[in-house]
Amino acid sequence: MFFKRRQKPALRPSRAYYHSNEPPSIQSHNDQRPFLSRARFSALPHLHKIEERENLTLFIAVLYVVDLFGVLPLITLPALLVQLGVLGIPLVLSVIALQIYTSFLLSQCWIMAESFDPSISQKSRGLTIFSLVVLVIIVILLWFCLFTSAPLGKPFEGVSLELPSLLALLNGYSILAFQFDIHPMLLTLQIDMQQRSQVYWAAFSGITITCAIAIFGSIIAVYKFGTMIADNLLETLPKSVALYILLILMALQLCFSVIVGSSAMFLQIENYLRINEAFSWKRIILRSTVVALEVLIAEFVPSFDVLMDIVGGTIIAPLVFILPPLLYRRISQMERTHQRVATESSYGSIPLDLNFEPVHTDIEQLLMLEQQQRRGVALSWRLRLHKCWLHILKYWHRLKCDLTMSLSVMLFGVAATIISTYLNIFSIHDLFRYEATCFFNMTKDVAKLQKN
Repeated sequence: MFFKRRQKPALRPSRAYYHSNEPPSIQSHNDQRPFLSRARFSALPHLHKIEERENLTLFIAVLYVVDLFGVLPLITLPALLVQLGVLGIPLVLSVIALQIYTSFLLSQCWIMAESFDPSISQKSRGLTIFSLVVLVIIVILLWFCLFTSAPLGKPFEGVSLELPSLLALLNGYSILAFQFDIHPMLLTLQIDMQQRSQVYWAAFSGITITCAIAIFGSIIAVYKFGTMIADNLLETLPKSVALYILLILMALQLCFSVIVGSSAMFLQIENYLRINEAFSWKRIILRSTVVALEVLIAEFVPSFDVLMDIVGGTIIAPLVFILPPLLYRRISQMERTHQRVATESSYGSIPLDLNFEPVHTDIEQLLMLEQQQRRGVALSWRLRLHKCWLHILKYWHRLKCDLTMSLSVMLFGVAATIISTYLNIFSIHDLFRYEATCFFNMTKDVAKLQKN
C-alpha cells in the first residue's frame, strides 16, 4: 500500500516517414542532370523515399553506357594496337570480356542485395542523352576525317607481327582498364531500369558497340598511317575544318562526361555547402567552377598516356577486377546462409548445394532428352542440335555463377595490379623529369607570339 507500481509513460507517436496514398507532388524545378536534385540521390544522408520512378528501358540504358565511355577509346586505341602488334585485338577482346564478366557479377550483387533489403531500390535519378548526340556527331566527323585523309606510305606500314614485350602488354592492360570502365555508374544505372536483371545486357551491348566502333576506326587508321600514328589520333589527322569542329565537340563531350561521372561529388559538395536543391544559379556556378578546376588540373599533366597507365593500372584495375568478385563472393555467402537458415527453420536440416543459381527450365528439357536417349528413343537432328545448345547454355550458366571463376578473375586482377603499380612508380619519376606540362607549353607558345 505504501509502494505503488510505477506507471509506464505512454509511447510517443513515431515521427518516421510514412507512406501516404496521395500521388507524389510535381516538382517545380528541373530535376534532370546536370542539375540533379539531391533528394533523389541515394548516397546522401537524411533522404526520404521517392515514389516517382523513371524506369529506364533497355535501349536508353545501352545509350547511356555508350555515352559514358566517351571519345577516349576512339582517339587512343589506334596507337595502342600498333604498339601491341599481333596481340592487339586479342588483348582488347580479352580485357573487354573480363570487364563484361565483372559487370555481370556487380549486377548480380545488387539483385541479391535487394532480397535482403528491398528498400534500397526505391531511389532513382534523371538522365539526359544530349551528350550521346554529340558523341554520334564526333564519330561521324572522325570517320570522315579518316576516309578523306591521304595515306602515309604503304598500308599497315611498319606494323610488327612479333609478340610484344611484357611492359607493352601491361601498359595496354592499364589503358584498356582506364578506357572501358563502366563499373562506377553500373549500379546507379541498374536502380533506374525497369527490369534490373537486364543491366547486364545493357553493359554488354554498350561495351560491344563502343568496342566495335573503336576497333573499326583503329583498323582504318592503322591501314592508312601505320606506325606514324601518334598517341593521340587527332595529332595525326590533317588540318581541316572538320577536324577543328571535331576538336570543339570532343572538348564539349569530355566536359559532359565529367559532369556525368562527377555527379555524386557535385551532390556531396552541394550538401556540404547547404545549397538549395532547387534549380539555381548557385548550383550552376558551383558545378561550372568544379569542371573548370578539373580542366586546369589536367593542363598540368605532362603526358595523358602515362596518366592512363598510372590511373588505369593502379586505381581503376582494382575497382574492375578485384572488388566486384570480392563483393560477389561475400554477398553469395550471405545469400547461402540466409537460404539455409530459412530452409532449416521451415523444413529442418536439409543438405543443399547452393553454389549455383536455381536451375532454369532449359536444364529440365536437357534432362528429358537424356532420359529419352537412355530409353533407346532415336532423336532427330533438330533435337540433337537443340540438345547441344542446351549443353552450351548449361555450362555458360555455371561459368557465370561459379565462384571459382570469380576467384580466378580476382587473382588475375591482383597480380596485374601489383606488377603495373611497380612499373608505374618509375613512370611517375620519368613523367615530370623529361616532359613539360601542357600549361607550360601553352604559356611558352603565347610568349613566342608576343615576341613576334
